[in-house]
Amino acid sequence: MKQKVMAGILSVCMISGLAAGCGNSEPAQSTAGETSAASEVAGTEAAQNQSAFADDPTEIVVVYPTTYATPDLQMVEDAVNEITLDKINVMVDLQTFELGNYNDQINLMISSGEKLDAMPTFFFGSTEFTSMAAQKQLMPLDDLLEDYGQGILDTLPADYLETTRIEGKIVGVPVYKDNVNTTYFAMRTDILEKYGLTEQAQNIQSVDDMEAIFKVIEENEPNLVPVFVTKDTGILTWGGYMYDTIDNAMSYEPFWQEYIVGFDDAPENVQSVFHSEYYEKAVEKVHEWYEAGYVYKDSTTTELTNTTAIANNVAFSMVFSAEYGTVMDTVQNCGYDMTLVALSSQPITSQKIRQIDWVIPVTSTEPEAAMQFINLLYTDEQIVNLLDYGIEGVHYIKNEDGTISLPEGADPASMGYYGNMSFMIGNQYLSYVWDNYDPDTRQKSLEINNTARKSPNLGFTFDSSDYANEISAVTNVITEYSSSLVCGIADPATTLPEFREKLDNSGMNVLVDAVQEQLDAWIAQNK
Repeated sequence: MKQKVMAGILSVCMISGLAAGCGNSEPAQSTAGETSAASEVAGTEAAQNQSAFADDPTEIVVVYPTTYATPDLQMVEDAVNEITLDKINVMVDLQTFELGNYNDQINLMISSGEKLDAMPTFFFGSTEFTSMAAQKQLMPLDDLLEDYGQGILDTLPADYLETTRIEGKIVGVPVYKDNVNTTYFAMRTDILEKYGLTEQAQNIQSVDDMEAIFKVIEENEPNLVPVFVTKDTGILTWGGYMYDTIDNAMSYEPFWQEYIVGFDDAPENVQSVFHSEYYEKAVEKVHEWYEAGYVYKDSTTTELTNTTAIANNVAFSMVFSAEYGTVMDTVQNCGYDMTLVALSSQPITSQKIRQIDWVIPVTSTEPEAAMQFINLLYTDEQIVNLLDYGIEGVHYIKNEDGTISLPEGADPASMGYYGNMSFMIGNQYLSYVWDNYDPDTRQKSLEINNTARKSPNLGFTFDSSDYANEISAVTNVITEYSSSLVCGIADPATTLPEFREKLDNSGMNVLVDAVQEQLDAWIAQNK
């Protein structure tokens, strides 16, 4: 099944129910026992290949997030090690954490000095790239890239690695993916149809239009919250600031996380988002929705994500950002047909390029082997798809047109391995696509990426190394106030002035001035 595009609206259907009808070139689903036996044989063959190496295999720990639990992770690890033992003489210990726990678990590993050799950074929170870099948690990679990362150097555009250069050193390898980001409002199609709201939803142009639909859901579906909100991103503050109409939505280029930015109307003017009129108007509207009962009440404490809240019948709708090549990945995790409305689109920025990076934490004991493995994530199609989707014939079926399907009757939430994080695993252009995508999605995505609008400040990276105290103090204040505001819990009339005052007292102005000074110097040198 293909995605339907009409007047900017995407009506997206899950592939689970269609897997049985899709042709494929693979045999029927293997049993766990057959896979285990195959893994044992593969392990024996790989061990025999070790005669090509003088030393015993190097062991590394690789951690990455997944949408659901992964009880079949050992199967995937065995298949990965068949390749890595043969190619680089490395034994990989794969560990996964569900998305809601990823930041906390990585923090625990690094703070306790636990062995951690390679991992991807994440969109926000303590594992966001600039946060980890500011905390001196990342090893420099320049020499490692020269010695063990030639495949990466040959694959990535030249300016990609420059976006992760801190204090003159490259400390991350950006995922090679579509960096043209669009923010979507996603609604359950079955609920829209139930109340005759489909056409109304497809013509949403403002927050008032969204609110009218929320009102119907709140009045008629007592067990279904109209919209789910995450504590890190909010609803109207994700990828841009929307406060009245879609046409007036204001996107921005982040200079330090999502907190210090240049808005599209003045990209060279550095601002604190929290002091902007756009933020103020957006959180005021979300608070109105919260008071009306439209917003999920436990957003600051729940472990649910946008997609799991939909899948578990907690919420009717959500807001999320994605690229052309990953929209369907996110929607598929919802478990329902979803109708999507595009709210805003952002240019390619330095922050977007380095948004997810493969890094080697300072707790790594085998950085050379870690870089060899990371190099394979950008060059080896088998490893990329093992981490993305699991074992062929068990966790997915390969179709004749090159797309993949879930096995008949499979449910992502109960499968033994459902990574579905192609936007996070090295070279996304090596990743398969689900059968509800155009088989040429990756090529089209690459073309979109190569011709997209770019920020005038592309290539600039704020060096925050001299501002650790201010960053720590400001981050603590943001942690204290931001979630309750973007989730609608706090009243902006009283909380926002208090929040802004504490930000000023903690050094936000110092950071804004520092970013502006560095940006001005960069512009003078590069324009």
